[in-house]
Amino acid sequence: MQFLDQAKNRCYIASYSITNPNVINKLIQLHNRGVDVEVLTDKTQAAGRREQAALAALEENHIAVFAGRSIDHALMHCKFCVIDDHLVEDGSWNFTTSANKEDNILNFVDSKQRAKAFLSYWLKIQRDMR
Repeated sequence: MQFLDQAKNRCYIASYSITNPNVINKLIQLHNRGVDVEVLTDKTQAAGRREQAALAALEENHIAVFAGRSIDHALMHCKFCVIDDHLVEDGSWNFTTSANKEDNILNFVDSKQRAKAFLSYWLKIQRDMR
């Protein structure tokens, strides 16, 4: 959560699955303090019971959620977060409670260039989902 706490202006997440209540609550807190929070997730995963509850909580708090598939109708399998045009978290970790019990890797990088590349890809995924 310390990584997310660094957000001052915007926090864009792409996650195959997002159900971790700590993450959901943190995103709502960020939004409530004026951070632009937006989430992309996979359409198939979004149909799950736990994910439906998590996404509903985000949407009830006026956080934009986009659930879809890739342009070729495949999974939206990304797992990354871009904060304020310079911080990037990426790796294999989904934003789920169960991910904490599995072997995963996370990278935390402070790089405007990397953030620009990830944000560009985030926007491409969002466009393709529409």
